[in-house]
Amino acid sequence: MKTTELHKPKAVVFDMDGVLLDSERLVIEGWEEVGRKHGLEDVLELVKRTTGSNPQARKAEFVKKYGTSITFEKIQHELGKSFQSKLVDGKVPTMPGVNDILQLLENLEIPMGVASSSPRRYVVPELEDNGLLQYFDKVITGDMIEKSKPEPDIYLEACLQLGVDPSAAMAIEDSYNGIRSAHAAGMRPIMIPDQMEATEEMHELSEAVLPSLLDLASYIDKLH
Repeated sequence: MKTTELHKPKAVVFDMDGVLLDSERLVIEGWEEVGRKHGLEDVLELVKRTTGSNPQARKAEFVKKYGTSITFEKIQHELGKSFQSKLVDGKVPTMPGVNDILQLLENLEIPMGVASSSPRRYVVPELEDNGLLQYFDKVITGDMIEKSKPEPDIYLEACLQLGVDPSAAMAIEDSYNGIRSAHAAGMRPIMIPDQMEATEEMHELSEAVLPSLLDLASYIDKLH
């Protein structure tokens, strides 16, 4: 998505996993372990294809690919144990530059929100544990909407609750489905790749593809 004149956003909405928190890496490592244990062929392809979607959407794809000989719930339980074992002092590590970008936006008095496909019972405690929750005016989670990313619903709801027109708001994403969702909502998508490289499609749909949140802080600071 290309624009001729770029201005500072009226609001910024962040995905959480892989954007604010270094959780996608831990999830991928867990799926690799579980996939090897249970002989789940090409499991990472399924995981990456459904990254950004809610657990229900991923479960549907899992059952379609692997059937019901091993339940998705059993896999989720094992993934949870793997995830917990990788935490540092019981916390998910934050991504580099997270405090820089949140402090900048706070100083600029730009409202901030979170739009995560994960359930609220997970999102709010993780943000709180890392001292990030205080920055956000609204937190929209996957269990608050009917259709998950790549549908635009979660971002439209975030903009509605923040009281901004989607065209004036940025969405910060790391996943293909997240960028598709933000673009479909009419927002200004910024991709910061984590576990998936930016494809030609992602460059087309995004206002910018940036290496890190530090680069995002510099990018926004330079806008008019």
